[in-house]
Amino acid sequence: MDRYLLEYEIKRNGLTISEFCQKVGISTASYYRKINGRSDFTQSEISKTMEVLDLTSPVPIFFT
Repeated sequence: MDRYLLEYEIKRNGLTISEFCQKVGISTASYYRKINGRSDFTQSEISKTMEVLDLTSPVPIFFT
């Protein structure tokens, strides 16, 4: 996963990490575990991220 691209998209949408996590439905601790590779985003979390950040494809962020 490309954590820097995800963080760029979060900021581009005017959100803080905390606001993003709240909209996706995960805790900030869970978010940091996921971006540091200790756990994976679920399919539903990826779908919600796409919706929240208005992205057309999950590939550049989640499947590098």
